Amino acid sequence: MNPDDVTLASDVDDIDAVRQHFQLESPTLLGHSWGTVLALEYALRYPTRVSRLVLMNPAPASTHSSSDANRAKWRAVCGTTSPPAAES
Repeated sequence: MNPDDVTLASDVDDIDAVRQHFQLESPTLLGHSWGTVLALEYALRYPTRVSRLVLMNPAPASTHSSSDANRAKWRAVCGTTSPPAAES
């Protein structure tokens, strides 16, 4: 398999191939981390083929979301939105 052939679309196609193989009409999809992106994409593409979604520890939707999450984490732990400046 060529790594360039592995895409979000090909991963979603693989999920549907598994669903068809096991003759599942509309299974519950559980996604963890990167798998939440796959589960959501599958549900958007094939809404009638999914009965429920379980999304565990979803990855941030963007680098902006990731930055927001990091600032929130620092604020909760340290009372500030950014780590201390590095000493020189």
